[in-house]
Amino acid sequence: MGVASGDRPPPRRQPRGAAAGPEGHRRLDWARQRAAGRAGSGPAELMKPGLSPRGFWALMVTQALTVLNDNLFKQIMLLLAVNLQFSGRADFCEDMQACVGFAFAIPFLLFAAIAGDLADARSKRQLVLACKLAEVGVMLGAAAAFLTGSLPLLIVVLFLMGMQSAFLGPAKYGALVEMLEARELARGNGVMQAFLLFALLFGMGAAGKLYDWAEALGPDQQFARLGELGLVFALIAAAGAFVARGLPRLPAARPGRALRFNPVAPTLAGLQLARATRGMLPAVLGHALYWLLGAILVFAWNEMGKLLGIEEGPWTQRLATLSISTAVGCVVAGRLSKRSIALRIPLLGGLGLAAAFLLVAAGPRTPGTIWASLVVGSFFAGLYLIPLRTLVQRLPSTQHTGRAIGFSQFCDWVGIVCASFAQTLMKLAGLSAFDAFWVLGIALGLGTLGVYGALRRALGPVATLREVRAP
Repeated sequence: MGVASGDRPPPRRQPRGAAAGPEGHRRLDWARQRAAGRAGSGPAELMKPGLSPRGFWALMVTQALTVLNDNLFKQIMLLLAVNLQFSGRADFCEDMQACVGFAFAIPFLLFAAIAGDLADARSKRQLVLACKLAEVGVMLGAAAAFLTGSLPLLIVVLFLMGMQSAFLGPAKYGALVEMLEARELARGNGVMQAFLLFALLFGMGAAGKLYDWAEALGPDQQFARLGELGLVFALIAAAGAFVARGLPRLPAARPGRALRFNPVAPTLAGLQLARATRGMLPAVLGHALYWLLGAILVFAWNEMGKLLGIEEGPWTQRLATLSISTAVGCVVAGRLSKRSIALRIPLLGGLGLAAAFLLVAAGPRTPGTIWASLVVGSFFAGLYLIPLRTLVQRLPSTQHTGRAIGFSQFCDWVGIVCASFAQTLMKLAGLSAFDAFWVLGIALGLGTLGVYGALRRALGPVATLREVRAP
């Protein structure tokens, strides 16, 4: 399917004020930011003129509550899947973890690009509020599904949860672009990712404890207790909807954009935008590579706990604590990328994380060694992620921010779906959870070098970002 002529991404052109020469055309103009003076360190200085910092913190808290709920429900579903698999009760799916992964990922493939166009065509604040209210309904559905003990119904609820998350992503990340000064976007991304990871830390850690609490009553009462937890999840979603009311009233970036509910057309439009925008496509693919390998890591981690004879609660908590290290890396990357992005930062991050994966594969297979290796690697993950996310948000113009984020989100979830296929293939090949770390380390190392080379050719060794404003 084609893209409407009035909706094509703008042609490539050299930014006004860029220096001549082979490096100059790769740099984006920062003259307006320098003329405006240096930004301070407080939240008020992060914001564009006329916007209250209260809106920034409302977005941070809304994001944290969303991630908390997502990970509570999804991790409980994964733990349930592992136990059904080991007990021989997975009667409608050969690999229950893969089925859970597919159910959550497929909505992103169907709706991520559409959600990106919608985020450009409508107010991002209104979309965030609508998605949070939808989350309340989904969590009430989860409570009902747990109470009935129907695994197929739980898979349907997981699909609906993925659907509302797909529409929320471009709206919340696009709102951040519209709220912050360009020179502060990387730092804002670092703070947002830190909030996300601390919520993930609490969510995954609590999920293991809550699952053990429900499982202690035995199979007959387990689902009744999980149903009670579903009601708690609905209350968390309602709290997030209330906090989201504090977001600033941002106008639509491109109100005239025609919306297509066929997922193919907006996805192709996103691909066209990524190819036409210098440096965007390798940034998108590098970001997606991380989520592909991260999903494989979660599968491997859950199985390693069983192989090492560790209960789900303590083992899941160890996985969750890795988020602290990643959050520190994200904040550091945001600080280092305040006015420009040195491409050696994601290069160092990707290679550092790859080395940690290889150390887990080759080193002693003890819980302490595995955890310590990944704590160090998780710090490098933050250095890898934040520069790539900031490039995806800022390289295109504001009127195409939603489309860019939607296409990136689509690619991320293509990676996560491929992780479910990879999980199945590695099982068929007889690879253990420990062997998977050889795959992770080699793939990330080679991928990082490829992404770095492509970005350097497109942007030079340092990418300096311009201020873009809605028309």
